[in-house]
Amino acid sequence: MYSFFVDFTPQNPGANTQVSAQVTSYNFDVDRSSISWILNGKKAGAGKQFSFTTGNIGSQTVLRVSVTTPDGFSLSQTFYLGAAEVDLLWETPAYVPPVYRGKALAVSQSSVKVAAIPQGFKVSDSSLIYNWNLNGKEMPNLSGKGKNTFNFYTSVAGADVVIGIGLGQIVVTPEGSLESALQEMQNRGIDFVILEGFKSSQYPKIAIGGIDVPNKMCDVEAVNDSTVDHLVSMILSL
Repeated sequence: MYSFFVDFTPQNPGANTQVSAQVTSYNFDVDRSSISWILNGKKAGAGKQFSFTTGNIGSQTVLRVSVTTPDGFSLSQTFYLGAAEVDLLWETPAYVPPVYRGKALAVSQSSVKVAAIPQGFKVSDSSLIYNWNLNGKEMPNLSGKGKNTFNFYTSVAGADVVIGIGLGQIVVTPEGSLESALQEMQNRGIDFVILEGFKSSQYPKIAIGGIDVPNKMCDVEAVNDSTVDHLVSMILSL
């Protein structure tokens, strides 16, 4: 009996994703067969390969492929591709100073919580099965139905210096110094760097809570819009 397979690239496409489909078979000659592709009820292509784009999040793409073998045998398969995605959000309970408006970054042995936010699925989030893996290793005890959060600790080796470059990009150097990190940021075109910690360094400092540090520019007791504006003006004047 004749049969065929359809290989999709990528295998699990998300919303608005370019997808390539190809017919393969081990018991008839695909190249000599007549193949047609029907996308959402309309003929959209012919031949053993076909490309298309999935719809918006929450939509469904219906792809039907019909094959007539060289000896006239007819075959067909229908595929339903739901346009669903999962966003991963993470947080760590690391301390950040009151004037710091960015996100706390994970360092050595930090506790990190990751939450999966599904989008476009036809069932409730609690009905989905979540399969978590860490560094390529599956975590079956933390996976399962409705388990949309995952907690772990960063390695003991950790990062000596954590560098934030641009929006959402983090470079972690397992070995290095503050000076090498600053040089890396300068090479990437960063004009200003705000450091947390490094109290004994020679760089100008903004002290919070009246602590005594060398090369102190000012003390900050309360944080409000006026204080932030003053600090920004002071930094830009350096």
